[in-house]
Amino acid sequence: MLRFKGFSVLALVMVWVMALSVVAMAAPEGMTQISNTLSGSLEPAGDGATVLINQDLSPKSVVGLWDEFSVTTDVEEAYAGTMVRARIEIVAGNATGFDLEYFETGGGQNVFKELNFQGNEAWFGPAGGFPLIDGATSYFRVTWNEPGNYEFKVSLVKADDPAAVVAENTSAVEVVDGEAIKLSWQDGKQEYTYDATGKAETSTVTASLNNDITHVDSVLYIIHLAKGDGKAATPDDITITGTGGQQLGYDADGGFFYWGPRTGFQFGCHAGQNLPQCAPNGATTSFTANVNAKADYKITAYAVQLKATPQGVLDKSN
Repeated sequence: MLRFKGFSVLALVMVWVMALSVVAMAAPEGMTQISNTLSGSLEPAGDGATVLINQDLSPKSVVGLWDEFSVTTDVEEAYAGTMVRARIEIVAGNATGFDLEYFETGGGQNVFKELNFQGNEAWFGPAGGFPLIDGATSYFRVTWNEPGNYEFKVSLVKADDPAAVVAENTSAVEVVDGEAIKLSWQDGKQEYTYDATGKAETSTVTASLNNDITHVDSVLYIIHLAKGDGKAATPDDITITGTGGQQLGYDADGGFFYWGPRTGFQFGCHAGQNLPQCAPNGATTSFTANVNAKADYKITAYAVQLKATPQGVLDKSN
């Protein structure tokens, strides 16, 4: 069962806020005040829980990108166990512009399931509701299909009274057409040479996030090397080593070299993250090559976002 977290629960408890005052107040006629004035107020206590739509949801994105994000609930003891359902409303944008899924762990399923919108509204959670739990984290994935400014309102309502809103929060994302990552040769060169022993000049590549995106999940850098005869190069023809002495991997089925873990990595770090959880924006990597089969090589490199899998969430939640 999905446990949706991170929302505010309005406390109905009333508390006394007491303060001592040294200002003399007029006493009733015929009476003389002989003490300081004790003042106070009666007001709502505030939230019994807080919804945290965490910073793993990038507020800027591009069409075609998917983004996994999480929501965490901070619930006061008095409100733990309150049975609620969750409602998502599209305040701005339209439901065709994205696909939204939640990560279902019930029964050991560990799969993403689509949230179906009827008009601008979607519900999730069993009809009988689910209990608010302090510190629980749920995971979601959104895939952006169309550019636009999207705003969502997520509400928790009482399971036995859908008109009674227990808590709500909003989040906005701007989606544009364009590229998520920009690659560039640091020195501006595009042509490199190697000597008689096959040792090549060092080349340095910089990767930067585009369009104010904060991070991208499951990134992999693909490098195609084609020999002068048009055939794809293999590690028998050339070996390439990057910063730290790590060799480029090679996918024999796909016929390409790659940089980074084959399962992908998060490029760009949001607040509270650092290596090895993510690779910082503006990362610079130097490469050296050793050529075994002498030929002219054409290099094509670009970044991809791998297909989303449940493993990414499982790694984060364990």
